[in-house]
Amino acid sequence: MEHSSHHYQSDKSDKVRINLWQILTLILAILLIASIFTYGFRFSANSFKLSNQQAEEKVTGFINENIPGVTASVVSTSRESGVYKLILSANGQEGESYLSADGKLLFPTALPLEQPLNIPDIPGAGPENLPSQPVEVSPGKGAVLGKADAALTIIEFSDFQCPFCQQFFQATLPQLKKEYLDTGKAKLVYRHFPLSIHENAQKAAESSECAREQQKFWEYHDTLFENQQALDAASLKKYAADLKLDTKKFNDCLDSGKYEQQIQLDIQEGIAAGVSGTPTFFINGFPLVGAQPFSAFKQVIEQELSE
Repeated sequence: MEHSSHHYQSDKSDKVRINLWQILTLILAILLIASIFTYGFRFSANSFKLSNQQAEEKVTGFINENIPGVTASVVSTSRESGVYKLILSANGQEGESYLSADGKLLFPTALPLEQPLNIPDIPGAGPENLPSQPVEVSPGKGAVLGKADAALTIIEFSDFQCPFCQQFFQATLPQLKKEYLDTGKAKLVYRHFPLSIHENAQKAAESSECAREQQKFWEYHDTLFENQQALDAASLKKYAADLKLDTKKFNDCLDSGKYEQQIQLDIQEGIAAGVSGTPTFFINGFPLVGAQPFSAFKQVIEQELSE
């Protein structure tokens, strides 16, 4: 999935600055349809319908013809996990996009490529502003890391099979935990947003809730991200055994689909809050999108804590 960055401004009367890739993501998000979060778009390595060149031409042609002021070209193309991964250069700014194996959906926002867009002009096609008002988003039933009464709340919408979510887990979460979660200044709430392009993400999400029943959510959470390449059902059950969970209780929970509806509710509430890719964070309601460095979190958190 494509992830963009929101840069927080110290004065809330100002607006959040975003780059061109954020503009593209926001525009394409207008056309996001809820059905991509069902299981209607699963692809295997044998599902590819286009050559790499045809995929490139389809994506760049669509963007260049439909988004005013934007000129896109392809830096590189590869095939990963049943999708075409394209590194695009849009007006000199590089970013990742994904095209479904059948050539019909452009991610991160599952953009239908078979119908034209009706998008207003983008002044200058350069950095634009977004309102700096917080988004209303609930912690739901998400697992909490940190003190429950911490003044600041970070809500994370994540996918255990998402490489960008893994990047956040490896590179940013340890610092965030050390400086803010362990000190009681903030708490992190984990909510599920498994993407339909990740065939094991839904069950991985359910399995983490089964582990939570035995007070092992965060240990299991860490195990899943540490073993992201093996999230099949057998592996999910093995990790439970490795963590010395009651395996019968865990396996029955996972096999029954006990938490399927809870995961779907997280997805629905994420969409309502404007989530279109993973990971997406809300820091006291202020959105931060993508595998951001610790400094990006620190900037927003310090501003919120100072008020």
